[in-house]
Amino acid sequence: MTAARSVPRDLSGVADLLEATVVLAALASIVSFVIVALLRLGYPFPLQVTESASFEEMLRVLHGQPLYVAPTISHVPMIYGPVYFTLAAAVATVVGPTFSALRAVSLLASLGSLALVGYLVYRETTDRVAAVAAVGLLAVAYPLAEQALDVGRVDALFAFFLLAGLAVARSARTVRGLVASGVLLGLAGLTKLPIGTLPVAGFLCVYLAVSLRMRAIIFAAAFLVTIILGVLLLRAQSGPWATWYLFDLPNQHGINDHGNLGGRFWFLDVLPHFTFALLIGPAFLLASAAERHLKPLLFYGGGGLSLIALSWASRSNSGGATNVLLPTHALVAILFGLGMALILRDVRGRSVRVRAMRAYLVGLCLLQFALLAYNPRLQVPYRSEQWAAERLAARLADLSGSLYAPELDGYLLGSDKGEQPLLGAAGELLGGYGGMVTDEGARWENDLATAFREQRFDHVVLGKDWCCEVQDRLGDAYVSAGPLFPPDDDYWRWTAGRTPTELEVFVPRPR
Repeated sequence: MTAARSVPRDLSGVADLLEATVVLAALASIVSFVIVALLRLGYPFPLQVTESASFEEMLRVLHGQPLYVAPTISHVPMIYGPVYFTLAAAVATVVGPTFSALRAVSLLASLGSLALVGYLVYRETTDRVAAVAAVGLLAVAYPLAEQALDVGRVDALFAFFLLAGLAVARSARTVRGLVASGVLLGLAGLTKLPIGTLPVAGFLCVYLAVSLRMRAIIFAAAFLVTIILGVLLLRAQSGPWATWYLFDLPNQHGINDHGNLGGRFWFLDVLPHFTFALLIGPAFLLASAAERHLKPLLFYGGGGLSLIALSWASRSNSGGATNVLLPTHALVAILFGLGMALILRDVRGRSVRVRAMRAYLVGLCLLQFALLAYNPRLQVPYRSEQWAAERLAARLADLSGSLYAPELDGYLLGSDKGEQPLLGAAGELLGGYGGMVTDEGARWENDLATAFREQRFDHVVLGKDWCCEVQDRLGDAYVSAGPLFPPDDDYWRWTAGRTPTELEVFVPRPR
């Protein structure tokens, strides 16, 4: 009799312990992300190749130069909107023009996104445990999106504006709230791509039309006015180049032809990493449907589909890297928190069976955190990695005369070698992500070939893996002078993968 009565108490204690462990795991994930981001904040070299291009765009804002100009062999503007670079330039006026300014904007935006995830979950459930768990899940997924939460690129700010627009729309009842939601979505479009916000903006038009009827027009008008006004200001500064980069080039993007569109997104990017969260999260949607709570069902179901559509379409492009998964990560975290709160609320009974179920479900939540656990130390560059970067920067600076070193701009900042292009941006001109080679791309190729043919550069440094197309254009005008670093150089002992390897030097062929 005594043993039988001890079972409920034991199961309840196990469930309580597991629930406390989930909270600790979530808090540890949040703290870990913040510490790692702060340690990476001041790293003086690129953490990711596009940081260099973002840095050059920030400098253009600081110097009052237009962002969108005719492409040259040394500078090809990115197809992203101006908001991120403008905010980074504002921060740079305080902390100086360094990579830290870029990363600070991303970090602050990500902290805002974490707060919005927690807010949305708590607003629906008033469950603090579930809200903390949802925030922790997004934080612990940090490495899965190319560390985009703190890297100097547009993704973190884009995700923040999307979530902020959604959060404001969820509780919008007044004209002010509807305008705020529309402006936030418009800012998201002007941060990355206007076309990138269409799935979410279109969904919110439907959601607000269902819940507020004709007042949804206020949201749509605020969204469109924000986009149009921003584009008009850019056109006034840059002329037709602004719309060419923001609309014409992105519209050329096409779906890749690998034949694994759904497979890569679901079976490589999402399901293996969020297995348990995707088992728990849909419980909220199913319960909302069963109880005929149509507004939450429409908001989180339809909004979730719009975020997934955004990530899926971006990832399915041939140039889509895992940084585009941030909106999906945020969605999974929100649904995880909502589902967790619902299930725990319904399994807090006194029977042995209910307590066993609660212990089992909380265990699944803990397994989700275990599945995503990572070593924070590996996300922060070692001191030796900085030595390698300093060695690379010094070696490039020591090369006499003019230099062409695409993708290596971040190691030449402050030198006299001039700006170096991001080949990913050049790929936009060349139909690298779908579509045809543009007229501007054809001119870019011709100008590069002419520069090589006329031997305008005293040295050309290329990576064997990621500059093969440039190397093909060298023709007979240049010959290899060997690797930038000989096999016995200290560089090879210091580098740990963040600094480029397999760099080869080319010099003009004697005439």
